[in-house]
Amino acid sequence: MIDSDTPPDSTPLEPEDLEALRPKHITTRQELNAAEFENINAAYLKYFSMRPSEAKAPFSKDWLFKLHQEMFGQVWKWGGQKRKKDLSIGVPVHEIEPQMVNLTADLKVWNESKQDPLECSARIHHRLVFIHPFPNGNGRWARFAANVYVFQRTGQTIKWPENELMIKSGFRSEYVSALRRADKGDLTDLAMLHKKLAGPF
Repeated sequence: MIDSDTPPDSTPLEPEDLEALRPKHITTRQELNAAEFENINAAYLKYFSMRPSEAKAPFSKDWLFKLHQEMFGQVWKWGGQKRKKDLSIGVPVHEIEPQMVNLTADLKVWNESKQDPLECSARIHHRLVFIHPFPNGNGRWARFAANVYVFQRTGQTIKWPENELMIKSGFRSEYVSALRRADKGDLTDLAMLHKKLAGPF
């Protein structure tokens, strides 16, 4: 699949990427970037163009799969589709759905205990990345889902510099390091990023 270190916009797509695309007119990264932006922006408008009190995402396992489909399904055949094989990252395939169910149960407990919403969003973000349910798009989906949660709870959003996350940059290094520390049980750095980047919608 597409590497996170983005090559020039005019770079032709690899055959495996072309096979997974729905729109057949897309042949370059520039065209792909535009199509993905349009798809994700449509999902963004759906969840963030209303008042926070009206943005009722249920945060169930099924909704989380649906969100991925809403973000990527117009562009990629794998949008909303659980990966079919184990990878070097993510949980084994047979653990994906049980772990997502566990996350939604944990989220209910966090909400009832009135934990800081931005700390909860960091937990959601990390768990979804860690589970890694899909062939691609897991990071963007995890950040989007965490953002929906923050918006519903506080009316804020986390302003992720997505362009910097797609290339080698100082922020990307900081972000990856925060996720790796979270893998070891320390969410301090990831929660700090959520708090640093959060602001009024």
